Amino acid sequence: MWRKYFDIATEGLIMFALLFGPWAFGSTELWSAWVLNWVGLALGAIWLTQQIHRGWRFLQQTEALPLAGQRRASIGSEPAIRKTLLILTGILLLYCLIGAVNARAVYHLWHFSYQPCILWLPHSYDQRRSWDFFFNYLALAGYFWATRDWLLQAHTRRSRLPARLQRILWVLSVNGLILASVGLVQKFVGENKLLWLVEPEINKSVNNQFGPFAYRGNGAQYFNLLWPVVLAFWLYLNKTTRQEGATGWVRHRGKLLLAGLSLMVLCPLVSLSRTGAMVLLVNLLAADIIIWFAFRKPLNRKFILAVFGVLGLLLAGGYFEWEQLSTRFGQLEYGYVDRMSLFIPEWQMGLDNQPFGVGPGAFSSMYQFYRPNFQDAWWAQAHNDWIEAFITLGWIGLLLSLIPFAVILGRCFYSGGIKVRFSVIGLLWVSLGGCLVHALVDFPFQIQSILVLFTLICSLLSVFSKR
Repeated sequence: MWRKYFDIATEGLIMFALLFGPWAFGSTELWSAWVLNWVGLALGAIWLTQQIHRGWRFLQQTEALPLAGQRRASIGSEPAIRKTLLILTGILLLYCLIGAVNARAVYHLWHFSYQPCILWLPHSYDQRRSWDFFFNYLALAGYFWATRDWLLQAHTRRSRLPARLQRILWVLSVNGLILASVGLVQKFVGENKLLWLVEPEINKSVNNQFGPFAYRGNGAQYFNLLWPVVLAFWLYLNKTTRQEGATGWVRHRGKLLLAGLSLMVLCPLVSLSRTGAMVLLVNLLAADIIIWFAFRKPLNRKFILAVFGVLGLLLAGGYFEWEQLSTRFGQLEYGYVDRMSLFIPEWQMGLDNQPFGVGPGAFSSMYQFYRPNFQDAWWAQAHNDWIEAFITLGWIGLLLSLIPFAVILGRCFYSGGIKVRFSVIGLLWVSLGGCLVHALVDFPFQIQSILVLFTLICSLLSVFSKR
């Protein structure tokens, strides 16, 4: 009985996070980011309670039947992968916790209060911000493990995705369709208030915004992360519809999904983000190759119609935005020089604070000392999440975060979990890969709504195994 209530609460919180994140102005405000953090912490608490309850029941059954523990032997590599990811998650969280507790300084406006610390352990130069980031990472762990466990407990039939997973994908698809429609209407109408409600303090021009995101780059990053997932869902629906000979709404739902997908693909181009447009084109090429092999038939009619439909919309969007897009790409050399002027002092900042970095979240506090002069801008983000992770976590922390990510990407090659076609896994790889490319010149991982969606996609990949 309790399991049923826990499952309902977990599903409700996951769906709330997926819907709330982008609509709360991208969760870039402090209040909205903390709402998502509290949701993640609640999910983590529910997951931990379930583990304690299951462990207690398992001990009782083992005492009654000594061989009961052998009943899990048929689920393949899943126990080993689960233990590996649990250990790696715990190590990363412990690393961040030590940095916050063992802080070298507390930052106040314009000055630091230094305090004793153990220098051969991780330490931070901004204790308050490091605590905030520790709770952020703890919330993301809650999202990951609660979603993963919730999906693995679902019942599924052969060649079918669990109903729970399908509900998540439908919510992402429908919400993405509405979000894309609102963003495109707002763009072409010329409304500079986010969702017709709030004018941001910066980026007041409509050309610098997109939809609920105050920065066009964040809007492009969100949709480049979302549309390959929706495409993977469309591919699954197309396969199951053909295999089962469905009729009525079930037969035509894939067409509605494809129409929404076309609008989502259009958003990174219309947003006027240069990186967004380039990542979009590369991801489209990779996705087309995956879909081509998924159909397994040369010149498949549905494949050709899908490709030409999406290309037609892209050409239409490019036609209407051609003047502004060409202007933006004409400034590419200036943008490159501008970003390099940031990256050079940031790289030096990272080299000066190895191997533990300046502490999670402490970039903005320490950057003031690395500006070429005090008249230069004092940036809150590095505009390169790879460099910022190197600066704040050090090479040790960056390595500790990349190892579990590599395990998640390679999970599909082992047995156990939910079996899906390799094309679905490949499209999720495309989604995450595009976001990592965005992180080379921007800050998608500083935006909570993007970070939560990225974490949930990683959670999906951590339970998938290829057929």
